[in-house]
Amino acid sequence: MKTYLSQLRFALQYIADRKWNYIPALLGVGIGYSGMSISVSLIPQILIDSAAAGGLHSAGRGLAVYAGLFVLSSLLAVLSQYAYRRTALRAAASLRLRIMEKKTRLPMSFLETSHSGELLSRMLYDMNRVEELYRTKLKEFVNPILALITSVIPMLLLNVPLTLLLLFLSLLCLFVNTTFSGRVRRAGLLAARSNDVLTEQSADILSGLLTIRQYQLADALSARYRLANADFTEKSLKRQRITALLEAMNKGFDILCSIVFLSAGSLMVSAGQTTYGTLVALMSLQSSLIWAALQAGRRFPELFESIASVERIDRFLKEPEEEIRIPASSKTCRDASAFLVFQDVSFSYPRPEKEAGGQTGQKNILEHFDLKIRRNETLLLSGPSGCGKSTLFRLLLGFYNVSSGAVLIDGKYLDEYSPQELRGMISLIPQKPFLFQGTILENIRCARPEASEEEVKDAAKAACAHDFITAFPGGYDHVLTEQGRSLSFGQRQRIAIARAFLKDAPIILFDEASSGLDNESERAVLESVHTLIRNKTAIIIAHRNADTWNADRKYFFTISH
Repeated sequence: MKTYLSQLRFALQYIADRKWNYIPALLGVGIGYSGMSISVSLIPQILIDSAAAGGLHSAGRGLAVYAGLFVLSSLLAVLSQYAYRRTALRAAASLRLRIMEKKTRLPMSFLETSHSGELLSRMLYDMNRVEELYRTKLKEFVNPILALITSVIPMLLLNVPLTLLLLFLSLLCLFVNTTFSGRVRRAGLLAARSNDVLTEQSADILSGLLTIRQYQLADALSARYRLANADFTEKSLKRQRITALLEAMNKGFDILCSIVFLSAGSLMVSAGQTTYGTLVALMSLQSSLIWAALQAGRRFPELFESIASVERIDRFLKEPEEEIRIPASSKTCRDASAFLVFQDVSFSYPRPEKEAGGQTGQKNILEHFDLKIRRNETLLLSGPSGCGKSTLFRLLLGFYNVSSGAVLIDGKYLDEYSPQELRGMISLIPQKPFLFQGTILENIRCARPEASEEEVKDAAKAACAHDFITAFPGGYDHVLTEQGRSLSFGQRQRIAIARAFLKDAPIILFDEASSGLDNESERAVLESVHTLIRNKTAIIIAHRNADTWNADRKYFFTISH
């Protein structure tokens, strides 16, 4: 029981700031419904016993009391229900926002080693389960408990022996149901993990439709998806089998309790130990009592199945957030002789999966690497794929920490800048620019949200993007499709360059931006980039036509440094 209570407290942690609204409303709903049930159950007792005594004139006062109780209970239930749902929805909205904000603060190492489908599952599947927990599951569990408690009091006042018998049967029913809660929860966890795999494969299929059709992979991926779908279905069916068995046991128990109660009650009426009115009232209250025990037992496993989703979200929210920290032991003598300095840098990407042999593998990229770049210098990087060119960009942006050595910008270590300061100094034009679903104006303005419309247009003109933008219906207000798929690669590239013009950062990182462009687009990109990097410190990665770049210096990477 201590474990169950601790799990309930754990589940309520994300509603703690609203607990003084949520808990009273939750209790108010249960008490209101219980009051309605009790008043309806006791009215027949007054009518039957008054009729048996020779008239209904003595029943007026009792009926008025119970009618008043019913009205007050109804009002309490309605008002509490509204307050409860409002608080639950706001708590769920707050948690959903926390999850989204957490995603934006996670380190690149986590994002690059986690499948987007798994992250999507946290946002959708688990979040829906948690919202359901706060909005319905807790209420469906607490209401029967309150009904069980409040039903016992009038039942004891009516007849102690019958009440004790029914209470024993109800607690026995509750015990049987709680023993199943662990099995249901474990089955729910397995189904949730299987759902993660299914979501990941769905995301892969949607993202890679072009490749799937090009290489005719539909049959192979469909076969893999069928296996994952079958696994999810089997695990879900296992959970349903346990739930179905539990419901069948509960139904049989309900019938058994009714038979035992009617048999014992009939004997007591025959012996003159109780009245028909009391027996009818007890029968009605007995229905509430057994219903409460069955509902509490049925909802108990479901409650802890939903708590499993809370646990998964909690683990996600406790993931370490992005930091820009270089261990003090790796800081060598400060080298301020250049604007950008890589000083004896070693770095390796950690791998999340364990390799054969049980050891966590690491991919060595940089070893004792040194590089200095002067202010306003343009450096061209070249070399084979996988030698570490793009890694330099990730280190400069603070996406990863160096294993040893130091990186300095303008004479300061990276950890002397906040992430906002560091990235405010740098404009990155990646290989595949990402465009948001929205207008072209919004997609350029995201580089500097406070920029005016004229400043956005000036940036687009400098990036040789103005002409094709104004050719669209709506011009700068033209709404792009998902990831800008309605644009050509060169057009997406020039919008990314327009962002860099608008941001006007002192450092430009240009990652193989010319690859995949036709000659006309490449000329436009080259022209705009040469304008962009004027009086800037620029690092350019280019594999083809390297001679077309007016670089001050070239650096050739090898596989090992």
